[in-house]
Amino acid sequence: MKLAYRDEIKRVQTGEVNPVYFLNGNDFYLQDYFVQGVEKALKTKYGAISKVSLIPTSGETSGILNDLQTIPMFPEPILFVIRNPSVFKGKAQTDLLDYCKSPNSNNYLILIVDEIDSSKKLNKSLADTVGLIYSSPPLDYKMNGWIKFLFKQAGLKATDRAVERLQELAGDTVYHAAN
Repeated sequence: MKLAYRDEIKRVQTGEVNPVYFLNGNDFYLQDYFVQGVEKALKTKYGAISKVSLIPTSGETSGILNDLQTIPMFPEPILFVIRNPSVFKGKAQTDLLDYCKSPNSNNYLILIVDEIDSSKKLNKSLADTVGLIYSSPPLDYKMNGWIKFLFKQAGLKATDRAVERLQELAGDTVYHAAN
């Protein structure tokens, strides 16, 4: 099931945070903006949270799953951000999918894949279980909207010509425009 990035980020900004998200796309700004939005919403709700960002290897998957299922000693929840969950194989993959179906209410999980391979069982199962949010570079006609948004976030105003010029310079990713 596909979920619209814009709709999901709006839900997060209103404090409606799901326990598990699955992002696909290689626009690092969009990935980071989503993670920061979830983190901010959780801090607003709980006051304090812990955040763990991981790029696991296949040998680390069982430890990560244990951490996800563990109830924290302290009252604040933990936000886990895991890039490249395709390293989860066999039993670890099954356990990850089971976790996504019935997550620990004390923890939150964001799974990020830069390039999705729809032939991989895990990607399809995750998309079917929690929904897939595309964080790929926007199409050309949507890029101007993102650039205007970036100016607004920075408290700046820009002419249409300035927006067009930045789009020419930045190319096709929000990440390049933001930097």
